[in-house]
Amino acid sequence: MMLSREDIERMRDETFFRTRAHQLHSLADAERMVNSVGFCFAFKANHSELPCMWHSAAGERNPVYPVHVQNDPFIGLVWEAKDFLATTKKVYYGKAFKKRPSFISLSYFPLFYALVREQRGDNYIADYMRGGLSREARRIMDALQEHSPQITADLKIAAHLSHPEKRRIFDAAIAEL
Repeated sequence: MMLSREDIERMRDETFFRTRAHQLHSLADAERMVNSVGFCFAFKANHSELPCMWHSAAGERNPVYPVHVQNDPFIGLVWEAKDFLATTKKVYYGKAFKKRPSFISLSYFPLFYALVREQRGDNYIADYMRGGLSREARRIMDALQEHSPQITADLKIAAHLSHPEKRRIFDAAIAEL
């Protein structure tokens, strides 16, 4: 049986919660969505077939990006999910794919970590000593070795990167890892 592009997109609509019937209305729905799909972008990334929480909140395949994002209930739900679900350790939130904000189910997180570890090698200190890892990335890894998992705010404090002026440095170190 040959599936058309539209058949595949309809399957994605159902699986990725991109229909009005499966639309996200609450933080519990957002958590259920992340755990169901395993991982997703917070917002759409170009040239990607991965699920997107914003599309799921809108209940549409291709929602129109609003002019006034601060008043958009669907974008608001994504930001609430980021704050609440990550803080309460219900899901992982960070720039995991294409350096874009992403959610990962905690049941999938060890698999992602293992993939990254496989690519980087087990010894981040040796990477650092060879110059393959920045000082900030090493501090983040040290903090995670000490206590893992951590919410972003706690990780920034533990790695001494919590000052607002160090946000770009922290983001770059996370992307490096």
